[in-house]
Amino acid sequence: MPDHSRHEILVKYGLSLGVWPIAFFSLFLAMTGVSRALGTIAPLSTAALAFVAAAWVVRWTLQPPWRVLLTSAASVLLMALIAVVWATLWRDISFDGQAIHFPSALEILDGLNPVTTRPSMYFSAVYPNGLWTLQALFISLTSGFEEGKAPAWIIAFSSIPLITVALRTWHGAWTRKLVIAAVLVQVNPVMLLQLTTFELDGVVYSLAVIAVAGAMLLPTAYRRTGLVLVAGASLLLINTKITGLYWAGCIVATTLLQEWLSLRKLPTQLASTVLLTLAVSVVVVGWRPYATVPLETGKLFGASTEVVAAPANLREADPLTKMSFLLFGKSSNPVGAEVAELKWPWSLSASEFVSLFDIRIGGFGPGFGLLTLGALLVGVASTRQARRAWGQDNAWLGPFWTGVLVAATLLFPVSWWARLAAPFWLAVVLPLLWKSTPPTSKTPSALVIRAGWALALGGFIVTSVATVSTLQTVHATNNAISRVLDEVALQNAAVRIVPGNSLDQDQTPLIWQQRLIRASIFPRTGEATGCQQDLFPIGSVRLCIDRDRP
Repeated sequence: MPDHSRHEILVKYGLSLGVWPIAFFSLFLAMTGVSRALGTIAPLSTAALAFVAAAWVVRWTLQPPWRVLLTSAASVLLMALIAVVWATLWRDISFDGQAIHFPSALEILDGLNPVTTRPSMYFSAVYPNGLWTLQALFISLTSGFEEGKAPAWIIAFSSIPLITVALRTWHGAWTRKLVIAAVLVQVNPVMLLQLTTFELDGVVYSLAVIAVAGAMLLPTAYRRTGLVLVAGASLLLINTKITGLYWAGCIVATTLLQEWLSLRKLPTQLASTVLLTLAVSVVVVGWRPYATVPLETGKLFGASTEVVAAPANLREADPLTKMSFLLFGKSSNPVGAEVAELKWPWSLSASEFVSLFDIRIGGFGPGFGLLTLGALLVGVASTRQARRAWGQDNAWLGPFWTGVLVAATLLFPVSWWARLAAPFWLAVVLPLLWKSTPPTSKTPSALVIRAGWALALGGFIVTSVATVSTLQTVHATNNAISRVLDEVALQNAAVRIVPGNSLDQDQTPLIWQQRLIRASIFPRTGEATGCQQDLFPIGSVRLCIDRDRP
């Protein structure tokens, strides 16, 4: 019989808050893929069916009492409402969010069937469209615009209870360290800052966290939950970004290895689940681009890391050198002939606190070197002190997954850019929970662990200051834009949008055209020569007062 103790009910409730959204999103994309192939797209009906099917998944995996299931349903809907509200608080002012992701979601919203029709932009045709489909769904559900950012918020919310319970299964107890580590998992600057945009690297991080949490739950009483999370998060990763395909492959392969090490036999159930998920991810959900790009171009992928503009001194660097700039790079944005700089973990400069928004070096914040150094001290001391205890109660999963994430990042071609290597943040947090002696111990290892924790928390505080400062800048920029637009609308002035790139590569002008129309401003698009007075530059475009209209 199911365990209905108070503690178990709370755990099942928490897990259901994560399983339900992941199951819903995965099922919705799979059902949408089938309907696209049949040419009968009905997103609202599909969403309703997927939500009900996700309820069955929660019931099958966790077997919660009916009152818990109903409470979970209400909580998930409330979580979605909060996500929608918070998404509207931020106008996306990122470069790629406005240029690629937001327009791609709007094109799907307007009825584009990626299975039968090639999108208008090159990047939309060669990138996965799963998250764009979810973003379009939320814009449709709310009849809004910026509300399309809500899926990223929901996935981030879902990861909180999932990784917390997963960490508890091998850490061994609900301790203060566990709570702090669970918080640290969620304060990845890449994820937090991208919640204000339509960009998807933060989503890749949250999904990677969920997939790892699912793998950690497999050896426990929540095996079914683990299977659903590994499968669902992998499907979403594969259909979020090309980088998501890489991280999904690393996590799934590692999960199979973990199963073999745990069971000492071939993990046939997990392998079957993985193969089915891969087939659905590529053939049903991701027909474009994973099938269409090879058929249309003869290449496996339409885009690669070669398009990333690297600093001059990292273009031909070896993997260890590249990764050293992820760990100890000075927060900056070198491009072209500029070079990236290393720094001592404890050194700080004022420029590092100006903005962490999509920077190429030091994207995890100016305190990340301290956080890394602290985690390294804790990990080394814990290894010397309690490695024999790693075989007890799945405690080995912490060091195991830390090593895997470090190796996967080291092999990643652009590991120096935190935005593209976002899952590495989890690798720095996990060592803080490795098995060790009680905190009251006076052994040298225990003292080193305390020192490591102090360094890690110091690095976290420094990085948090920079992250909050960046969020304040983004918020202030949004407010300044709103004031300018209100003044322009009040004066009934004519506005010109000056594009920076061609529309087949960058559709930021179309996004701003719709934003201005929603503000009762009816712009025209043209060359800068038609400008009378500049308003503001944003992303790849400039807005100005049009000299050719009254």
